[in-house]
Amino acid sequence: MPSSSCDCLNLLNQWVALQVATGQELAGAVGPVGADAFAGLFADMHRSGFLIAQMFFGLWLLPLGYLVLRSGWFPRVLGVLLIVGGVGYVVDLFVQFLAPGIADTIELFVVAPAAVGELWLVAWLLVKGVPVPAPAPRAQALTG
Repeated sequence: MPSSSCDCLNLLNQWVALQVATGQELAGAVGPVGADAFAGLFADMHRSGFLIAQMFFGLWLLPLGYLVLRSGWFPRVLGVLLIVGGVGYVVDLFVQFLAPGIADTIELFVVAPAAVGELWLVAWLLVKGVPVPAPAPRAQALTG
């Protein structure tokens, strides 16, 4: 999956949850139950932040898939897969927030096209690359 600056910043919530869960400072101030509640709060904030960043993952794949289709350098099915994957990311985001009861059952189906498309694109670029036009011949300098 692509990483974004908001996803990197969101890792701070995970780090704080770990610090609260393993440290004794907050447990001494609010008690062990309060410290557990704070650790859970920051872990939930990390999950929600990742889901919000997922919107950008999906929205990024839409123009990328379009460009893959238009370029003619890649298989057309790859571009379609990237577009379907982008829509899948956005659908997964809304299902996670609006219908969390069914989110786990459909997540694999709506996110799988994005994972396959992204991995395929990386593999294609590493193995085959894109065509590079031959440099134009340079004119010989006139010698006098």
